Amino acid sequence: MKITLRGFLYGGALAAVSASQVFASEPPESESVPAPGVARVTDHFVDLPIPPSGAVTEDSVGRVRIPQLLSASQAGQELTNAQLIETWSTDPEDVFLPVSLQEVAPVPVAPQQFQQIAPPPASTLSSRLFGSPSRNRSLIGENRRANAFSPGASVILGSESKGRKTTDVGSLLGRSTGALGVSTERRSPIVNDVRVRGSQVGQLLASGSYWFPVRQDLDTLLSKIDSSIIDDVIVIKGPYSSKYGPGYNFVDFQLSESPRYENGFESHGSTTLNYSTNGEQWYGRQSFWGGDADYGYRVGYGGRGGVDYETGDGVKLPSSYKSGNLDVALGFDLDDHRSLEFNYMRLDQADVQLPNQINTIDNLQTDSWELIYTVTNLDQVDRFTAETWYNTTELQGNAQDSGKRRQIPLLDETAFLNSMEGWNMSTGFNLSWTWNDGAGGDLTVGVDMRYLEQEYNERTQWGLFEGRGFMLGDPLTSPFQNSNFPLPRAMSSNPGLYLDHVNQVNEELVIRSGGRLDIVFMNADQGLNGAETFGESLETYINGADDTFRQHFQLGQAYVTANYAVDENVTLNGGVGFGMRAPTMAEMYSSGYFATVMPQFALTSPGGNSQLKAEKRTQIDIGFTAEYEKFRGGMNAYHAWIKDFITLDFAGTIRQGTTLVAPFYGYTNTDLATLAGFEGYAEHDLNDWFTTFGTVSFTEGRDHSRRGSNFPFTFSTATGRSNSSKGEEPLYAIYPLQARTGLRVTEPMDGRWGAEISARIVQQQDRVATSLLETQTPGFTTYDLRAFMQVSDNFLVTAGVENLTDKNYQEHLDPRNVTNVFQPGANYYLGAELTY
Repeated sequence: MKITLRGFLYGGALAAVSASQVFASEPPESESVPAPGVARVTDHFVDLPIPPSGAVTEDSVGRVRIPQLLSASQAGQELTNAQLIETWSTDPEDVFLPVSLQEVAPVPVAPQQFQQIAPPPASTLSSRLFGSPSRNRSLIGENRRANAFSPGASVILGSESKGRKTTDVGSLLGRSTGALGVSTERRSPIVNDVRVRGSQVGQLLASGSYWFPVRQDLDTLLSKIDSSIIDDVIVIKGPYSSKYGPGYNFVDFQLSESPRYENGFESHGSTTLNYSTNGEQWYGRQSFWGGDADYGYRVGYGGRGGVDYETGDGVKLPSSYKSGNLDVALGFDLDDHRSLEFNYMRLDQADVQLPNQINTIDNLQTDSWELIYTVTNLDQVDRFTAETWYNTTELQGNAQDSGKRRQIPLLDETAFLNSMEGWNMSTGFNLSWTWNDGAGGDLTVGVDMRYLEQEYNERTQWGLFEGRGFMLGDPLTSPFQNSNFPLPRAMSSNPGLYLDHVNQVNEELVIRSGGRLDIVFMNADQGLNGAETFGESLETYINGADDTFRQHFQLGQAYVTANYAVDENVTLNGGVGFGMRAPTMAEMYSSGYFATVMPQFALTSPGGNSQLKAEKRTQIDIGFTAEYEKFRGGMNAYHAWIKDFITLDFAGTIRQGTTLVAPFYGYTNTDLATLAGFEGYAEHDLNDWFTTFGTVSFTEGRDHSRRGSNFPFTFSTATGRSNSSKGEEPLYAIYPLQARTGLRVTEPMDGRWGAEISARIVQQQDRVATSLLETQTPGFTTYDLRAFMQVSDNFLVTAGVENLTDKNYQEHLDPRNVTNVFQPGANYYLGAELTY
């Protein structure tokens, strides 16, 4: 009898078990016992848990009893702790498994990472480097696992960054086949903005230190996180978790933690080097880690650099960059029940050219600190966690770079000069108390606080613009001469209460529910700092009225999801949730600086609106997953209704002759918008070395009330909404339908090498917001080839070609007005990692 065991966990303590077959009697004398740390059952590598006290017996040859109740009918299932306890037996007639046991420490008080010197077992290496939508959720830490089972959630391992040549977390999500419903706006090779199911900037939250951009079109909330220093990412596509703050799309990433070694002090290291031909991009990283039974450390530094890339037509676009990243992790187990985990990250970027921008980032510096204190097995609570963080980012830039002026001659033709500087800060805490019910469920209650500050100044000297729209006149007499268009120093304070509950109703049904209550206070300074206001104050300039900057928002959230196992192979899932979000500080207080809020333009100017209302979103999801021995697949559909959706209104243009240089926009609420779509995936193992796979994602966005408005921006040329004759139209910047399909081969004996060829198919986008000047875009198909070889237990080589056919193509979110931005042509890359 052969069975497959996956992801069993008891009390957080794991033992590595080695086996090649499950025996109903004594194994043949010729049967060998593999090395510790490997369990070979039906060609899968698995970990088995230490069973309850008294249930384990060992004989002289090192065998552990396996319960008879764990029959073939349970193969591949994920059992709860309670079910696992019931299955263990001490009956002498029980089935035996030949094993080698690895010593296991007492139950750790925090999620611990037991570092392996060697790479993961070879048969799993392909899936770890290439990823899969059917990723086993049990690989996620126990305290985060519930979120991985929310409707439509995607799980991506950080190890994919090696196989797919990624830079930041946004790049990882954009390239992974497991990130369904996720698209990216590729602003540069190291700056990628993630869009989840049509979300816009401000509608997506990240875990950890509550990241947000200094300027919404330059840095992003994930571009500061190097993809090589994370363990995994969970993308939650709806208001189905309450711990991250008020919102309805979340990216939960887990930074690599400090290790522990139960057999005494150990220290290890790794050296990584990657090179890509298109843009001469290189990346090197040196990491060291080590520790003892009750403490651990990890420190690493990575450097990146590149020059201008070439499009499929051989045109070079300004995209050079320099980037350095330092990360440090220290962990201490104060006793058997208390632990501390400290993380520090430093990011330095310089001379970052973004081909879709008029500005270059001269310098960007980010510092981030995070401290987590965990206590378990208290008298009144099973787990208490206290987390606090502080991070800050500063950036400076300008539009005078010579490469940028060559790309956009209009900048010289109009004597356009621009300089910018900005900073932001995020700090806060999260306290949570968790009670386990002993039957696979738990209840978590928490209180949190987020305090944010942000300021941005943009000093601009304009030349002569002629044509329809605004006539700015002679640059020597123009009121815009060297004027500042700022986001005044603004603050946002958000205390909140939340609750999450997991209920293991029975063996087939798990129900998760939760909610939170928040209040958000926002305000901004009145200091002009050189701003041209066309009025008596920034408040009157932005809103046409005084006493409008100070605002507060009362927010609520509630959700319930369910997972029902129809049988051992098929699981149904669904959910309904309600969430709210307050406007961002940029949406409230920006005063017309040149931020690209409509990505198809390299130059736009948004005006804030501090009288915006909070968005209110109701969403439903329904789907299924199917897991068979050779086939894995799933489908999820969703529909969301958003009242008071924050969108853009068109307010006018700047033109040079017939050339549309920059549209003016203002933020406004629309009464009702909807987002609907679906995601699906399928994988089929044709044999033990050949797999076919495919994915598809689609989102449809609609604005259903174009006739309403509360947009007070001074420059507005319309009495109502920007297209008052229309009752509705598509939402702007929604990525079109995209699919991936491909073939994957893996060396059948040991899995020490593998290769993947895939096609990315993007449909034309004809559902566009014409009233905001968005245009339709054609579809395209690109091909990628990737491969790896585990040369030795400690040496891994990866290689590949992106855009294999050297296609010259544009994404739907690439600019098309004063400059045409095309994506990189063929890109050959090679990487190597040595672990010691």
